Amino acid sequence: MTIIELFFVALYLGVGFLFGNYGFHQYGWLGAITGFGIGAFGVILIVKGIARIESIFYRPLPVCRNNVCQGNDYKYVHNQQGIVVCRCKCGSDYILNGRRFGEITPEGAFHPYMKRAMFGKWIPDSESEE
Repeated sequence: MTIIELFFVALYLGVGFLFGNYGFHQYGWLGAITGFGIGAFGVILIVKGIARIESIFYRPLPVCRNNVCQGNDYKYVHNQQGIVVCRCKCGSDYILNGRRFGEITPEGAFHPYMKRAMFGKWIPDSESEE
């Protein structure tokens, strides 16, 4: 167990204990058990909800066309036209244009590759020439 996992387990148990203590003083043992369950489960839902919202807004870039470079392997550089592009380890240049992620040819043409769907998932772009 890592230190962060230990922190979250302590958080779940601590909030569950607080709710259980409140429930015990209000309704007895049944209130304690119910309060503990509501408190611990409620914190789990809140933490999972925050993680889901974060995953919607931060989505790593997709795998490159060669299926070699992952989303964190890209470097931001300037290409010959002076545009900031994402360059993968394979040497290909890509640009993020709104929800679309496409390859930039040496001539500067944009070829669609992937697009971000609802909830941030990358899917193949229908305009892609594959």
